[in-house]
Amino acid sequence: MKFITTKIQQLFKNEEVLKISKNIGWLFFDKVLRMGVGLFIGVWIARYLGPEQYGLWNYAIAFTAIFGAIASLGLDSIVIRELIRTPENTNVLLGTTFYLKLSAGLLACAFPVIIIYVTNPHDSYLLWIVAVTSAQFIFLSIDTVDIFYQSKILSKYTVIAKNSSFIVFSVLKYLLIMYNAPLIFFIYFTTGEVILASVLLAISYYCKVETKINWKHNFVIAKELLNQSYPIIFSGIIIMVYMKIDQIMLGNILGNKAVGEYSAAIKISEIWYMVPTIAISSLAPFLTKIKMENQIVYYKNLQKLFTFMLWASLIVSVIFLFASDPLIKILFGAQYAHASMILKIHIWSSVPVFFGSAWSCWIIIENRQKITFITHTSASVLNIALNIYLIPLMGVTGAAVATIISYAVGLFTAMTLYKAKIAFNFLKNALILKF
Repeated sequence: MKFITTKIQQLFKNEEVLKISKNIGWLFFDKVLRMGVGLFIGVWIARYLGPEQYGLWNYAIAFTAIFGAIASLGLDSIVIRELIRTPENTNVLLGTTFYLKLSAGLLACAFPVIIIYVTNPHDSYLLWIVAVTSAQFIFLSIDTVDIFYQSKILSKYTVIAKNSSFIVFSVLKYLLIMYNAPLIFFIYFTTGEVILASVLLAISYYCKVETKINWKHNFVIAKELLNQSYPIIFSGIIIMVYMKIDQIMLGNILGNKAVGEYSAAIKISEIWYMVPTIAISSLAPFLTKIKMENQIVYYKNLQKLFTFMLWASLIVSVIFLFASDPLIKILFGAQYAHASMILKIHIWSSVPVFFGSAWSCWIIIENRQKITFITHTSASVLNIALNIYLIPLMGVTGAAVATIISYAVGLFTAMTLYKAKIAFNFLKNALILKF
């Protein structure tokens, strides 16, 4: 943690660096704790359930995740930006966001259940798994508090609330394994974790920020927010489609065991997506302020972000070329042996994901969200087409190859649609380690 804080101080010499560094420290602690404890419990659950049952669970998670984008409404980064620009409207912005997210959460909970009921009317077990999994979307409206904390660079309160719930339910999941509980109990506890985290987050806001919550809903502001966020909503759905469609198509083409092996591999691969999440959530408010003050400094700091993202992803990808075989064997055991090759391939998706996260941050700050819808739609269509062709041809590894190609094509398409010369200069300078 000290090393990361020191590097950030060197890269971003500004009066707010200390606050940003502390915030990143809390977020880093959050991700490391979840990566450590979560990986340990997750791997244990995977070994306990086996590829077939583990695959069924991940099939349900992948299917419901597509509708999770509806629950968020794509509002987070937009509301953070508005909270920074108009702090006097804090209560109205938070209140409007909460009611919008609550309404969207109810829809996001209902849609996957209805679809499974219509398409698989005789599979009551899958229907119940999907219903319990999607129920958590209703409670994500409380994440409005987290939006406020992010705008103030105070993520420690979110980290404390969510990790308290995470630790409690990690212990409970450990007990489920000890007492040979069936799959459905793990699903109950996963949704329970989200509910408890939401309750603790609300309590933290009440105790630490505003003992009398005075949030107000405003239809005019709601309309303005949705007008800005609808491209992100659709983009979010599209993103979830091309992030999760591989698992859904694997389940439909090769069965739940293939989904289980694939899910084991990407569980390791996607852990590293925490790096851009941490960086962007802490630096976006800082970059938004800098843009309003000094365009030259703004672009210099963007270049630092792009360079860091590119090289962090390349280093991680190379390491896993050599570490995948022993890692999968140690963590998941012989029953997940095929996951090693999947991991070696899928880990390279982190390169377009990391660099694309920096690009998306830039697009949000520039208020050009509509571009993301075009690029994500094209990448999603490509991913589906590649999965249809490559899964029967290459098996489970075909899904990993399809993911990398579609992510990369989506990123390069996006870079050509908005200030292409500047975007590719960011990439060129990042390749030569220019900060």
